[in-house]
Amino acid sequence: MRGQLDRIAAIFGMPRVTLGIIPSTAEALVVSTNFAMFDNRLVMVEGTAAELTITQPREIATYGRAFKILAAQTVSGDDARSLIREAMEKRR
Repeated sequence: MRGQLDRIAAIFGMPRVTLGIIPSTAEALVVSTNFAMFDNRLVMVEGTAAELTITQPREIATYGRAFKILAAQTVSGDDARSLIREAMEKRR
């Protein structure tokens, strides 16, 4: 996990990359599996046994709302770097 954290830390400052971390202390406002949104036209949802492709506008809108809620809970910049450093220190 330290290697993964180091790679995440290396992303900071890259052009066209925004990285936000939801602190473990944040309230769980959205219960969700892993998903990726592509231009409000496609959502890929990772499941245990399969990946789902969502293309229906109403369903995409649901994931859009979930993303906005999750994004509002993130910390970025120096606060995110601090969380990564703390996590790396815990794993020494």
